[in-house]
Amino acid sequence: MNFTYRRSHRRLAGAAALVATATTVLLPAAAPASAATGSPTYSYTSEVGDYLGQGNAEHYSPATADFVLENYWGNTAVRFNVLEPRHGGPYAGTYWVVYLSPPSGQRLHTGHYTGATSYPGATATAPGLRVEGEGRGCGTTYGEFTVRNISFDAAGEPTHLDATVIARCDSTSAPAYTATLHY
Repeated sequence: MNFTYRRSHRRLAGAAALVATATTVLLPAAAPASAATGSPTYSYTSEVGDYLGQGNAEHYSPATADFVLENYWGNTAVRFNVLEPRHGGPYAGTYWVVYLSPPSGQRLHTGHYTGATSYPGATATAPGLRVEGEGRGCGTTYGEFTVRNISFDAAGEPTHLDATVIARCDSTSAPAYTATLHY
């Protein structure tokens, strides 16, 4: 399977702001430039026994990862990518990918989506959800997600996303993987 990733401009802008701040020591303390633009972040906690997160908790920011937010599969879903460059390759390290899809025929909007099943697989009444990371993914995903904020540009590409995801692998009662996405 081939994946094409584009480098996030948010990480590069954050790095430039960090260099500018580090070289100007005499300026009064102020909020980091990245705070004003709403830096992308991804955090997750995984219950003991959860296959996806292996019982761990992690947090990624522009200092440790690149982020991509884009429409996916004919604009039927939004895909959020977290890519941690490591080990000499462009993306040879950690990655997480989250797919959020509204029930078929709808556009993703703010709200709480329950009864989510594996994406692609959204129906007229059920949303789709898929989480993959570090080489792991659910055979069947069950869960829910809340979109607190989402916006799109004039071309229909997502520009902002604030969401929380609860995913369970292969059973509605399996240990939970809970993630918070911000872009």
